[in-house]
Amino acid sequence: SGNDVEMVFEKLEPVPEAELTGTRWILDGLIQGDTVTSPVAGSEGFIELLSDGSVTGDTGCRPFSGQYIIEGAEVLMPELAADGHECEPEFADQDNLFFSVVGDGFRVDIEGNRLTMSSRGAEGLTFIAGQ
Repeated sequence: SGNDVEMVFEKLEPVPEAELTGTRWILDGLIQGDTVTSPVAGSEGFIELLSDGSVTGDTGCRPFSGQYIIEGAEVLMPELAADGHECEPEFADQDNLFFSVVGDGFRVDIEGNRLTMSSRGAEGLTFIAGQ
């Protein structure tokens, strides 16, 4: 406080952090090198890692499921199977990138309600926690 001034402080609640497991993560970005692009319009990609070690999702073109393990700083998917149908040409690159990142093992960064999966190369995917 001072001449004609009084400052009042209140403790703010921390920003809620979404959890990696048990959250439906909605695809909202494709990372290739220094470039980040939006998913194909009309696609509804997502991934959900469950606490029992199973994973389900959709690349925006075809569904997939499998098992994951956390090994050190990486998430690995030793069992991963996708619906066998071919993607339409406009979805093929997104589908390929999704499986390249998820299938090869990835690192995770969660900030608030945003998830970034980064592969060993310069590829990645960004997600937002589903509502």
